[in-house]
Amino acid sequence: MIHCKYSLREYLIFAVKEKLEIVASFCEAKTAKEPEEKHRLEPYFNFGGREFFNHKSMKKYYWPIYFLVAIIISLYSQLAATKFIYFLLGSFITFLFFVGIYFCLRNILLSKVWLRVIRSICIIILLAFVYVSWTLASFSGFHSSYCYNLVAKDMFTGNIKVHCNFPPWHTTIIGGEEARKILLDNCLGRKSEFYDQHPDYCDAYKNAPADKDWTTGPNP
Repeated sequence: MIHCKYSLREYLIFAVKEKLEIVASFCEAKTAKEPEEKHRLEPYFNFGGREFFNHKSMKKYYWPIYFLVAIIISLYSQLAATKFIYFLLGSFITFLFFVGIYFCLRNILLSKVWLRVIRSICIIILLAFVYVSWTLASFSGFHSSYCYNLVAKDMFTGNIKVHCNFPPWHTTIIGGEEARKILLDNCLGRKSEFYDQHPDYCDAYKNAPADKDWTTGPNP
């Protein structure tokens, strides 16, 4: 029989330390006068013997799903990196931030109030680091003074695009006459006050020498 002089939180902390099983449902004991089971409290639905939304059975999937999502986000956030080695390094560092968030979240509800506050601040800081890592990858090929105007083909989607910044690692830069035509069409399709004031700007693509290397920027 459990004495009630301690709070529920203290009992939970004790159970975690001693590795005691915390039940996910309660049921009243059967008596001679009451052979039928009544008022069974279950945090799930039971359909033909199959349990749905059982907190105890679903709990083991929480963290595997968390780490799977963390890996996907870490990889996706670094797609704009200009080199494959930067992609791997950035993805690894970003994933380490999620590992730190895991340790901050683990058993946070069993911690004291002041420790919850510290852990919450830690989570916010690590999320900010994830955002910074994502942003740095997005600007890894950025140049402040000019556009590279490089034509590149994405190896995943097969799409061909003109990149103002240096293209990401998963693209192949296109050169030759194919690149010149794509750059010319892209230039003629731009609509802005600058191009209205400089109608001959695209002539650099029309009159470019046949041996020009379009795989290095800036172009034209």
